[in-house]
Amino acid sequence: MMLRRIAAHASYLAPLPAISRWLWRRSGVRVASSVTVGRHVTMLAQKADIHQQAHIGDDVYIGQLHSLIIGSYTSIGLGAIIDGDADCSIGNNCFIAPYSNINVRKSVSIGDNVALGGAHVQLWTHGAWHERFGGDKLAKFAPVTIEKDAWIGTGSIILPGVVIGNSAVVGAGSVVTHDVPAHTLVSGSPARVRKTESDYRRQLEAEDLQQLALELVGDFLSELTRRGYVVQADTGEQWTVADRGKRSRIFLLRHIPDSLLEPHTEPTLALLLGPSLPDSVQACSTAFFDLPGRRCKNVHSSLGVRFRKFANQYWIRFNDAA
Repeated sequence: MMLRRIAAHASYLAPLPAISRWLWRRSGVRVASSVTVGRHVTMLAQKADIHQQAHIGDDVYIGQLHSLIIGSYTSIGLGAIIDGDADCSIGNNCFIAPYSNINVRKSVSIGDNVALGGAHVQLWTHGAWHERFGGDKLAKFAPVTIEKDAWIGTGSIILPGVVIGNSAVVGAGSVVTHDVPAHTLVSGSPARVRKTESDYRRQLEAEDLQQLALELVGDFLSELTRRGYVVQADTGEQWTVADRGKRSRIFLLRHIPDSLLEPHTEPTLALLLGPSLPDSVQACSTAFFDLPGRRCKNVHSSLGVRFRKFANQYWIRFNDAA
């Protein structure tokens, strides 16, 4: 019991992520070694499973949930609150914006690639604290489900019992009182359907993909330069980056040369504009990213992980291919 109390406030006592992770594991929390933990994080969940490359920011409060799952590459922002006594599951590649409030008096399920995309988003699984046996309709307790690829705008409020469908968009400041159909955009108070996906999404041509990929790589190389990497353009679509004498290569490709599938010592980043991901990558050190399909494979090098996290900031969510 004493160890659990210490572990609950581990980041207050030991702000280094490795020490926080060790204390959490000692108290029964399953946490991957690549998880990063900010300062002043409170973890009171009875059971928790935090997957690889997840991030929990400063001042996050996680209450006495029955269980908590945080998926790979998911980020919980500054000052977020996840509190209640039921089950909460957050998928892979999710973003929980700073100061969001997830109420878990009933279960909350958030699918892969979901963003509570701006500060102060609220998810509620209970209504007003009124006398239910007195017939008060406001005293509602019900789960909340957000399906994969949905986006919830800043300041939005999701009320009990709501299901938000795949790839739905909730406009900023909305109050969502009823289910949101998949592939629609809703906004307002109460939120109503304003558009369908065909109104706000277009089919990208090859030239569009090429331009977007070059912009993404350019921004990524600028980020590496700011972090002290030495960047050299070998061709218009091939670059060499060096950090403390260690070299890596980045390719923008329309087909995969056999050389990238062979064993080599230089970590390599292959950004694919058209070809499918290779079937077997067991012997090579190349991290493959299928840009149009938003899938990736063999992402183990520090450069590959850094690119995947960087792309997340642009809301380009890569899912691991089998």
